[in-house]
Amino acid sequence: MKECSRFKEHLLLDVHQEQLPEHDKWLEHLATCSECRQEREKLEAMLLKVEQAWRVPQPTSFESARLKKSILQELEKRPSSMRNWAWPVRLPVPALAGAVMIMVAGWLGWQHFAPHRMESNNPESEERLLVQEKDLLEDMELLEDMDVIQRLVQILDKKEAVL
Repeated sequence: MKECSRFKEHLLLDVHQEQLPEHDKWLEHLATCSECRQEREKLEAMLLKVEQAWRVPQPTSFESARLKKSILQELEKRPSSMRNWAWPVRLPVPALAGAVMIMVAGWLGWQHFAPHRMESNNPESEERLLVQEKDLLEDMELLEDMDVIQRLVQILDKKEAVL
């Protein structure tokens, strides 16, 4: 019986089809120990019953159609403001594209200012810093252009709303 207590964890792992640390020793023990074999069979039978009890039956096509119809009827009863709750603000594609470009430019700018980018003072690193500063200025100009584009999109959206 002392031998069986050593294999309790193996029994549970085996029943759940997990990786066993001492697979060969477990199989040898299982071949010689009837108590462990019976316990394993009981656990497998119980797990099978649980698995079968948890299975949800698929609805028939009639039930599916009836359920769909009742859901659509309930949705129609709601006020129109409730129907669009998932997307209350409809953003045009240019505004979204502008936001993405601003995020990318911000990330690029952050990469230039990150502490891991600092290097020792030597002519090569100073030259790299100048190139990085030039790139940063170009990124800043891009950000300013993006602000202008965003303002234009907002103005166009307001005009569309008025029309």
